[in-house]
Amino acid sequence: MSMMKKIEIDGKAVAFKASAAIPRIYRIKFQRDIYKDLSVLEKSIGDGDPEKSSLDLLTIGMVNDMFVESRNDEYKGWRKVATQEDFDRF
Repeated sequence: MSMMKKIEIDGKAVAFKASAAIPRIYRIKFQRDIYKDLSVLEKSIGDGDPEKSSLDLLTIGMVNDMFVESRNDEYKGWRKVATQEDFDRF
């Protein structure tokens, strides 16, 4: 059984579907606890007050980059880690 809800985003009705499997899927995909992440997100929004929000500087590109890079965190196949000298030569 799942829960369906339509919310309005930028003037468009968007359907959301959630079930009890969502926290498990989130943990499998991200190796993180969804409730802890949502708690941090809730605090950073600042009760909807734009003056208290720390999310104003995030763009969708930055979020996508963070997601892609997080997939590399556990990868053990890197042959060499770049040093400052490597960056200077680049």
